[in-house]
Amino acid sequence: ALIVEGAATLERALGAEHPANARGQRVLAHAARLRGEVPMAIDHARRALALAESAVGRDHISLAPYLESLANGLSQAGRGEEAIAVLDRGVALAPPRPLHDVALARLHARRGEVYSFFDPTRALAAHEQAYALARSALGEQHRLTVRSMVAMGSLLGELGRDAEASETLGVALLIGKTVLGAEHPDVATMHNALAIQYERVGDLERALEHHLAMLQVLPRLHGPDAYPLAGGHGNVCTMMFRLERAVEAVPHCR
Repeated sequence: ALIVEGAATLERALGAEHPANARGQRVLAHAARLRGEVPMAIDHARRALALAESAVGRDHISLAPYLESLANGLSQAGRGEEAIAVLDRGVALAPPRPLHDVALARLHARRGEVYSFFDPTRALAAHEQAYALARSALGEQHRLTVRSMVAMGSLLGELGRDAEASETLGVALLIGKTVLGAEHPDVATMHNALAIQYERVGDLERALEHHLAMLQVLPRLHGPDAYPLAGGHGNVCTMMFRLERAVEAVPHCR
């Protein structure tokens, strides 16, 4: 409600076509995505981009967040190819100077996320670009760098490169715990990625170890009865049954 009110006030004060309305439209797009109103999100994102373009043209680096917003909506709508085209346009922005490596890393990471739904090879290449850029600009221990490592590790596993996948994910978890702390949401995601990788290669004991580690973090992040815990308990339940530990599994299933 505050976002809607703020955007409307801005439009009344400046006029509907003033470029400064672009920011309000982009935030409206984000709010619509969070509510699951994807067509509305895309409309707001397109409006935001058009307003920003009216001030700076089609190739200015300040358009990067507006293109990313539109791509997010398109991806959420299942329109991956369109989202990639929008993100490719973002990567090519140049005036008045090339995009900073951090902005490029974000765009390539988003490309990787979109490609992961239909082309894991291209997804891996995009995340490798994101990782190289983030590592150069921010160092090995920055959150953006570590997130790229996790994405790379998961995709390496999907592509059958299991040894590389386990090593990459293991290093990411070690850095994540050191930099972010053992109870950070990103660390929970790393445990989940490692659990999936160990399941993929048939090491169920180690997969269970990481499912349990993730489940320990979730209540502290979300509370004892929050919906995300359902997935965590379900994973532990399934893994314990596969390991013929049914008595231990039942409480998690329940």
